[in-house]
Amino acid sequence: MDQATELLNQGIVALRAGKRDEARLFLLAALRANPYSEQAWLWLSAVVDNPAQQRDCLERALAINPASVEARRGLEHLNAQASGHPPAPAPQSEPTPPVQSSSTLTPPPPPPLQIPGAGDLDQERHLAELGLIADQPPFAGLESGWVPTQASLPPPTVAPCYFCAAPDVTEVCPACQVPQSYDCPSCGLPIDLRISESCKCGESLRPFLRAGGIDHERLGDRYLKQRYVAAAIKQWELALPQAAKPQNLHKKLANAYIDVGLIEKAREHMEAAKRR
Repeated sequence: MDQATELLNQGIVALRAGKRDEARLFLLAALRANPYSEQAWLWLSAVVDNPAQQRDCLERALAINPASVEARRGLEHLNAQASGHPPAPAPQSEPTPPVQSSSTLTPPPPPPLQIPGAGDLDQERHLAELGLIADQPPFAGLESGWVPTQASLPPPTVAPCYFCAAPDVTEVCPACQVPQSYDCPSCGLPIDLRISESCKCGESLRPFLRAGGIDHERLGDRYLKQRYVAAAIKQWELALPQAAKPQNLHKKLANAYIDVGLIEKAREHMEAAKRR
């Protein structure tokens, strides 16, 4: 069984168990693996949040398979609801057991269908438009592209800490525990704050500086805008212990982990986001 089908099956099982958030994680991951899966779009329509998203999902399924009875029936249901004259519910069939291949999948009945908008089948554009990644500019499904790392750093500078002035600091200050160097959010080159607050490309870290350290959440948001998903995850994880609203950060992390294919980590943060 290929990865996309396995993820789809897990999403279906989760949805049938009433775990909509978990189902959404698996279905989004399935679409990352195969954005042309008619069945994944149909099932995703059952777990998105509003009629506009439902419509988008159904229209994408229909674009993949113009003969899709389920997609057409779901769109008819949405159109009837929009006109104020919802049709009688379609007969409910008995749930089928978890499936093993895409050819045997049967999507849920029309009433619960929920979908996103039409257009091309570009996965990046779709998931960004869906806004399924809570509380920040949409980023689910964005290709990670080049992820900035510290791997190519020159030998570390030994200098006083930028934040607390402790002497002879290399990469992380032993006194205040704050790193001294960060990847440039624009070009990915390292910025050592003890040398300069700005990169040669013109990007500055000054907007992310605060008393005694870095605003990790804001810097993570900036990385996401550049599609540096792994760098964003790192900053958000650093921000969690001091976060005023950890639920929001957990949601961001859940969706970012989907983006890099770490489903178990995504599920862990989704569960944490539900806790008060």
